[in-house]
Amino acid sequence: MSSSTITEKIENLINSVAAIANIPAIPNANDNQMADSKEDEKKETKPTCPEQPSSEYDLSKPYRIIVAKGNQGGAEKLRIENFDIDTIQLGDQQVLIDIHSSGINFIDTYHRSGLYKNTFSIGKEGAGVIIKIGDKVDNYSVNDKVCWFSIQGSYATHIITTNDNMGLMKIPQALFSYVSIQKH
Repeated sequence: MSSSTITEKIENLINSVAAIANIPAIPNANDNQMADSKEDEKKETKPTCPEQPSSEYDLSKPYRIIVAKGNQGGAEKLRIENFDIDTIQLGDQQVLIDIHSSGINFIDTYHRSGLYKNTFSIGKEGAGVIIKIGDKVDNYSVNDKVCWFSIQGSYATHIITTNDNMGLMKIPQALFSYVSIQKH
């Protein structure tokens, strides 16, 4: 997948979260300005744009979207942070998941609005494949398809949780194919 397609997907995710939180979206160079006279009469608000230059991250490597400088605001507060999954040392009861899709939940609007303070890892739900397990994990295996509704930091390519997380569950291949139509 090209980096422009990945960038487009990230912008769509950020804009979806922004729309739910009633925060201006990232402007798209391909969007036409609305010519409706009613819209022209309304005071235009300037959309916020990410402040992070694309030279600071590499979308071909594992990444997560985090909130910088506090948790309130628009897209200008979001940052992409790369990390190395090869050096991750799992605890005995942990699993490493390759995320295929992340969901947007209403709680994300609370996090972005500042209702819940100091939320720097965003996203709480998704689906993916377990790619590594801790030594004492006996209820999950590598290659299990899973989904979850309670793992903070799900706007990422990979995430770690414990095998006893009540929101983590195996899902059948047919459902997995539906929820993860295209990985990143």
